Amino acid sequence: MGRRAEDPDPRLSYHYSREERLEQRDAPDLSRREASGVFRGNRSLIVLLVDILLISLLFLVYRFVLYSPPHQGKLEGYTMALDALYVGDRIFAGLSVTRSGRNAPAGRLFVKFSAGRAEVRESVELPRIRGESAHVAGILLFDEGQPELELTAEVDIGGGRTVLRRRAKFPGD
Repeated sequence: MGRRAEDPDPRLSYHYSREERLEQRDAPDLSRREASGVFRGNRSLIVLLVDILLISLLFLVYRFVLYSPPHQGKLEGYTMALDALYVGDRIFAGLSVTRSGRNAPAGRLFVKFSAGRAEVRESVELPRIRGESAHVAGILLFDEGQPELELTAEVDIGGGRTVLRRRAKFPGD
């Protein structure tokens, strides 16, 4: 046999005997390998999965528990939702009020709808039964130029006050 180019030293010889290797005391027995999974023995993948799950959980808590859109609100045991529609030279504003608490005060709700310089004040009797809703609407007219499409509703219930905001939608949006 001639010397191959990749052999570094002709004096080195290679000998392999499977039986000798298996006779060694600390040799792993490949015939008894345990079933391996994706995460078995790989801590970095487990840490990455836990990090992703934790970030997803924090996002869900923020989105569904802590975050309240600016057109929705709660005040004195009532939940409110503001809606606005822009048509021609008018904004049609609507406020839905639903009683959600047992100890919510009875009486009237006062609201001031405003967009730019236009404003209108309305009031409605508050619902008396839990889960019942009341609706109040207003129409804001504009005389000249392009109106402000951001609608603001200042709501007063009893001694409490909150401000809701909503961008007016065009029909078909």
